[in-house]
Amino acid sequence: MSRYTQQRESTSTTTYQFSYLIVHLPFASLPDLLIRPEGMSDKLAGAFGFDDIDFESAEFSRRFYVRSSDKRFSYDVVHPRMMEFLLTTRPPCVDIENGRCCLSDGEQRWGPIEFRVKLAWLERFYSYWPQHLTEDLKHSG
Repeated sequence: MSRYTQQRESTSTTTYQFSYLIVHLPFASLPDLLIRPEGMSDKLAGAFGFDDIDFESAEFSRRFYVRSSDKRFSYDVVHPRMMEFLLTTRPPCVDIENGRCCLSDGEQRWGPIEFRVKLAWLERFYSYWPQHLTEDLKHSG
């Protein structure tokens, strides 16, 4: 028996099942933006210089990992009222890429009611976007 075969036999596969919600956004051009609860791996990466975007609120910066292809866009979206909204709700991971927004907690499968709850949360999230930003995004691209 070769070493490769022994390793192969001892390998196991784990399947993770979780739900996500993807919404196409009404903007032609939109920078990427990731907002998620900060984890231990983020803190470790930060020690090696791979840091996320920091905000005025130390509590928010400690609890959330934020990355964007456009730092100015992230500051426009994550203003003080948005920070308060995110701190007082249990937000899923928000990942905006290629004109779509993906929400997921990366852990659970959601039933139909939970999808509605996530969609309502997303509507509230977008209601906090400043009007000047949404107007600029509608006319760009």
